[in-house]
Amino acid sequence: MNNVNRGTEDIKDTEIRIISSRPATKDTPSSPKPRRPLWIWCMLAALAAALALLSYCSMRDSGQEDEEPGIFIEPDTLTADSIGTLPPADTLVEPAFVSLIDTTVNRHQFYILKPQHATPSLAIGDSLLHEDAPVLIVQAADVRADNDEIVGAFVVKGEMLSRGKSKAGFCAIIGGETTIGMAENTPLLEKATEESGYFFRQYPLIYEGEIIECKIKGSHRRRALGLLNDEVVVVVSKETMTMQLFSQALADMGVRNAIYLVGSSAHLKARLEDGRIYQEGDLDKSQFDNVNYIVWM
Repeated sequence: MNNVNRGTEDIKDTEIRIISSRPATKDTPSSPKPRRPLWIWCMLAALAAALALLSYCSMRDSGQEDEEPGIFIEPDTLTADSIGTLPPADTLVEPAFVSLIDTTVNRHQFYILKPQHATPSLAIGDSLLHEDAPVLIVQAADVRADNDEIVGAFVVKGEMLSRGKSKAGFCAIIGGETTIGMAENTPLLEKATEESGYFFRQYPLIYEGEIIECKIKGSHRRRALGLLNDEVVVVVSKETMTMQLFSQALADMGVRNAIYLVGSSAHLKARLEDGRIYQEGDLDKSQFDNVNYIVWM
């Protein structure tokens, strides 16, 4: 049977034919395309570099390069314009407040009042009860009912306002440091008068973790000034209890040193972290002339 190729010439065994769908042009497919000269590429590279430099300079002029976070201004580089937006230096402190902890020891309930970022001092008179400055104010030394005199040594800003050592417990506040202890005679009393400090005496309840027998009788709501975990705290009983039960609870909660504070219906006021005021006692009850307080501000 004969093979016939219509419209084409016969191809011999020693020949090949290339078939393409692209129409024929004047240029042959195998002819190379002309290349751009090297100087054109150099000009394009130089133009791109110039455009990049121009964009960088425009960014610097617009200030965008300086918008980096974490820039701190040292105090000695502040200008009048920058100081205008800063708060006053005396406000750059942590606010003072009282932490109020509700706890139960030996099936009795207590409040532990812990002043934060506050400095203690002593004051006479109840005017501070009506002011906002104190974060904690609680009655300190006893006052005699017969002559309105403060019982025991009492020093305010270095001035000895009362003398005596009928009670072995004491609190000394000197140079911002508070010492709670027990001693018939202590050099801290003289030091308080020499260094404009504060000092008062009260019944000792706990000394170096040991319970000190107290002769106060009856059951009342009790208060104590003590050292708990090396922090000065005021412990308040939420129920009436004897002094013996109160002292035992103080020892069991870990108080190392503690002295008694005037309790019962004596007024107490504390400002908590959220701004709420906790207070107890009767303000309308007649007070002695020398009613006194330990105050934290």
